[in-house]
Amino acid sequence: MADDDENDDEDESEDDDELEDGDEDEDGEGGGGGSRKKLFIIIGIVVVLLIGGGAGAYFAGVFDSSPETGKSADGEAEAESGEGVEVIYKDFPDILTNLNEGRRKKVGVRIKVVLELGSEEESLRIDSILPKVHDSIQVFIRGQKSNDLKGAAGMQRIREELLTRLNKAFAPTKIRDLYFKEMLVK
Repeated sequence: MADDDENDDEDESEDDDELEDGDEDEDGEGGGGGSRKKLFIIIGIVVVLLIGGGAGAYFAGVFDSSPETGKSADGEAEAESGEGVEVIYKDFPDILTNLNEGRRKKVGVRIKVVLELGSEEESLRIDSILPKVHDSIQVFIRGQKSNDLKGAAGMQRIREELLTRLNKAFAPTKIRDLYFKEMLVK
């Protein structure tokens, strides 16, 4: 046990000798290449994070609007981005019809959609011609085949076609978007 104490004293004196020679211990700066590598790695990580954060902010649109005018860099009003804009959702009457499947068995479809409008006034304007437009939409859907309605691509194609037809029929009222509540093919 006494030998252990002597060995510990010798180890401490060796550590003291090393420090006196100008080298610093593991906790100090300099001396080793490891701490310099760590510094470069940390600086590299910080730079990458700053670049990533700046790119993310740019693509998120943080830098698009100028605070004085409230307009974006392209000159569009903030209303286009959806902030502070009135949005009205109006249920379109259910579309219930058969599809064009030729002589095969009958295939029916039920579609429920919601229209996105800009104001209550537009909603009232739509009500006056809704039966006529509903009939023309049913005729369009009746001309489709069940394969035309399958999958995400088919649903997107029908959405775009309905939106185009509704905007033409309800002009000058603009339907901003169309949302499917239900699409059942049986």
